[in-house]
Amino acid sequence: MNDLQHDWQSLGEEWRGQDAPGIDIDALRAEAARRGTKLKLALGLEVATSIAVVAALAVIIGRGTEPRLFNALCVVMTVAVVAFQAWSLWIRRRQLRDEGLDAAALLALESERARTSLRYWRYGMWVGLVLWLLTCAVGVTLAWQAGASELGRLIGGMTGGCIGLVLSALTAWYITRKARARLLQLRALQDELGDG
Repeated sequence: MNDLQHDWQSLGEEWRGQDAPGIDIDALRAEAARRGTKLKLALGLEVATSIAVVAALAVIIGRGTEPRLFNALCVVMTVAVVAFQAWSLWIRRRQLRDEGLDAAALLALESERARTSLRYWRYGMWVGLVLWLLTCAVGVTLAWQAGASELGRLIGGMTGGCIGLVLSALTAWYITRKARARLLQLRALQDELGDG
């Protein structure tokens, strides 16, 4: 009986004395590759959407049948879309490749991707809000100039813009919540790597 108890104690001490498993670099690489693929797809969709929006705005501006103030708004929106898209590509330019990185570099890359996502959605929401407010101001001005005939278009445009803004805000909240949680996980892994 005493030998059996001694065997269990020895086994327990041996088990507790084992090295804790380190960071699973293969799992980290697979996750970074998966997130990199998602990032590339998101950027492709983003660029395609921006091109479609700019093309639609160019058609409206090119027709020249809308009031000058509305055409000026379309020019401002075109500049905003192009500038925001260029900025989005610029801040992500080094985040598309994840092959051949060691654990520390992968953790740094994933942390930068998460921080960039937070920055992207924060600034994107501010740009969206400013454009919506500007659109509302132009719409109110045009409706006031044209009289009651423009009121229906004004209400429809403001409502559609508001719905889009709310949906974007909910998306931003969800994505930034996940990004913050991801940053906490990555910091814990970086601490673990630093201790090892």
